[in-house]
Amino acid sequence: MTLGVLAFSGQVTIVDQEGKHEATMFRFLCAYAGAGGKKLLPFGIGGGLKTLYCCDLFYEAELDQRKERVTNRDPCQRTRDLANENLLFYWLELEQKSRYEQSLLTHGGQRRLLEQVQRYSIRLLIIDCEEDWTLVAGKETAEYASASFSELLEELTSQGVSVLIFTSGAKGRKAIPTLLGSLPGNRVSIKEDKNHPMTGGLRLLISREASHDGSSVPRKFVWWSKIEAGNFEFSCREEHFDDQRSPVREVQDERRERIKTLIAAGVTTQKELAERLDCDPATVNRDIRKLFKHGEVVMHPTTKKLSLPGSVPADDEDDSADAAQGELWD
Repeated sequence: MTLGVLAFSGQVTIVDQEGKHEATMFRFLCAYAGAGGKKLLPFGIGGGLKTLYCCDLFYEAELDQRKERVTNRDPCQRTRDLANENLLFYWLELEQKSRYEQSLLTHGGQRRLLEQVQRYSIRLLIIDCEEDWTLVAGKETAEYASASFSELLEELTSQGVSVLIFTSGAKGRKAIPTLLGSLPGNRVSIKEDKNHPMTGGLRLLISREASHDGSSVPRKFVWWSKIEAGNFEFSCREEHFDDQRSPVREVQDERRERIKTLIAAGVTTQKELAERLDCDPATVNRDIRKLFKHGEVVMHPTTKKLSLPGSVPADDEDDSADAAQGELWD
């Protein structure tokens, strides 16, 4: 996965926003998490991969401000450096002629984008927002020869690139079938929760289509962000979503708590845990990996035995626990 269950390698995800300016911080956080290997709850963890963020140059100053706020909010130097290294920008120029030339509905515009993708070995491509990148000149010429957007997506996904496209409004929603063509795509919808205004910020109602991922991430949830005393805050901790957990998630959480209890009692191998819990070893393995990423369990690098943080000598621990902590925002 490139960005948890929001963006899969070699697949397209369409994020349909009710309003263009409602999810600006969320959109940038997608790019930062994907590039820096940070958690974007409740979707999951970014891959720490080369990310190309396609944005209108008109919003450059605002984007710089968002980047500064998010970077300052990140407590981990390692992930700040990784995001800075991996996050690249492809700007839609201000001049109208240039916008037509960069349009992703023209062969020339598609060629320019693909050159960027190949030059920098991009693995996550974010288009913010689709309608800005699909302008069409009044009269088609050789210079503005039309091209199929779905064929561009096929080319990108065939290279293993994960594509995240933000659309907005009724016009953007209506364009989605044409954009995808016969290509399958994941779908997420976002709209502002206007019934519950937030001082200095906003709440977003986010829903994602049921898909094949089989994850415990809720299909519908509330995500918020705000600026408080000049500092950026957002839904970045598990407890922010506790009251939105699905029944499947509740079962998983209960099982993981039992795993930690058993480890504390001296059950140190995954085989033993599976036997004590009377469940499939693969299920225990997934739970252990999740707990490990959260820094809630430690695995000895040689013996692979499990323990809780602080219960084994520091010399015996792997750096991976520290790396896992870097995924978090606190």
